[in-house]
Amino acid sequence: MKRLRLLISLLIVSLCFGFVNVNASTRVNTRTEVNYLVPPDVIVAESNKNAILSTPAVNAEEKIYDFADLLTDGEEEALYKHVKHFIDKTKIDYVIVTISKNNKGSSKDYTRDFYNYNNFGNDGIILLIDRDYKGIYMTTNGRAVELFPDSRMEPILKNVFMLTKEKKFFEACKSFTTSISEFVKIGVVSDDEEVVKVSQDGTVKVSKSLHLLEVSIFALVGTAIIIGILVLSSRMVRKATSASDFLNKDTMKIIDISEMFLGSRTFKAPLSGGSSNKNSKPKQSGSGIKE
Repeated sequence: MKRLRLLISLLIVSLCFGFVNVNASTRVNTRTEVNYLVPPDVIVAESNKNAILSTPAVNAEEKIYDFADLLTDGEEEALYKHVKHFIDKTKIDYVIVTISKNNKGSSKDYTRDFYNYNNFGNDGIILLIDRDYKGIYMTTNGRAVELFPDSRMEPILKNVFMLTKEKKFFEACKSFTTSISEFVKIGVVSDDEEVVKVSQDGTVKVSKSLHLLEVSIFALVGTAIIIGILVLSSRMVRKATSASDFLNKDTMKIIDISEMFLGSRTFKAPLSGGSSNKNSKPKQSGSGIKE
């Protein structure tokens, strides 16, 4: 009898703990053809019925779903705080999923179905660590699509992938969170955003390419500085007072050349072709680019 009471007490405690721990990520509800457990805006049809039934139905408030058991309880709790802070600050939903077995055709299909068939926000990001396909995948939705084109997603995922190869799964997820947070602060990609670098801790560096106008301004300023330096330096040189100042009297022999010009005459030769130069075309200037 005492053992039965003890078992009941332990069961009650474990159930209570399960409800309190909102970021316990392995609770999955069962989808059936009676209740597909999909968001209200999802229409169930023959084309997507199997995809829905094969997708875990989860509590959308948990945000971290460590099905592959890659994180400790402490790491999961700490990571949940970072994720929740990102969501509260950016108003963009954010989900992390780890799996050891992928029952979909690809990591892309898994992230798409997992996000679409659970009750996540219209604007959101999902990161999948897929141990079955030995890779990682990121999917964006709504407003996050403009914030994360391939030019930003690729360096982020390369950094996260290197950390997962070292089995630093908590560090990988935290680094990913830092990266997407910084890019949201930067905003939508601008035309002059050229190079993106992501450090191991997730901090990002964005290089801007110079527009033609900016390059021209820098060139003009640089030219003006050089001309100014040359003008100032020329004023510091003493002007020669006579031709002899330029000569070394010990090595040069001066010859009187005045007689060479006696009796000389100057002629103005007419242009060849006479007046036909009036009909000549003006010079053209242009520029071209070749591949």
